[in-house]
Amino acid sequence: NAHILGKIDITKYIEVNKDQVDFNFIVNINNLTKFFNNIEDSAVIVSADKNNVSFENEKYTFTSRLIEAKYSNYEGVISNFNEKKLNLSKKELLDCINSDEAKKFIKDHKKEQIIIFDELGDEGRLNIYVGVSDVWRKENGNPPIIEKVKVGNISYSNEEGTFQIADSTLLIMPMAIENVNLFAFDVKYLSSILDALNCDSFDFLYRATNRGYFITGSCLNYGTVVK
Repeated sequence: NAHILGKIDITKYIEVNKDQVDFNFIVNINNLTKFFNNIEDSAVIVSADKNNVSFENEKYTFTSRLIEAKYSNYEGVISNFNEKKLNLSKKELLDCINSDEAKKFIKDHKKEQIIIFDELGDEGRLNIYVGVSDVWRKENGNPPIIEKVKVGNISYSNEEGTFQIADSTLLIMPMAIENVNLFAFDVKYLSSILDALNCDSFDFLYRATNRGYFITGSCLNYGTVVK
């Protein structure tokens, strides 16, 4: 979707025939996930033609019709070097999203897009809010938040420098709102990403608050599908 992009380098796990220099395809991830959830950790042979792709191990074969489309130039939106690094606690953020205040606000505004964002708090901490923005009141710049509720207070660290992403990375696009401090995301997409992380704390690498945020390296759990 337009909010999340995952790139995983599997080069070290595969062998490719010499005549398969240009080997690419687009397939429905839900069907593919069902196949991998039903096989053991074993070698899988992948083959494709112009219409279908097949995944085969010792016991099962999964064949899917290819999606007739050309995938976007994802490399064009991936910044290999970023100037900022924001470290956050996975548990603290999930506690904010799962708080009673957040659940009530999300239920009361179920027909609207819910945004989770931060404001600078006291003693080097961040106040976390969920809210809705007025996209129709946009005049100059980004739309303002018109209703919000505080759902938590978390620790963080923010560094500036030159930070390089790994070959495998997860990109989440921010929400455009007025007066962003460090981040603003669609709450359901951020929640999905947090569930897919295999660490207690993680880094967002980014250039500016209105550009893409990258999670990279060992925090990514490749066995989890971000929905």
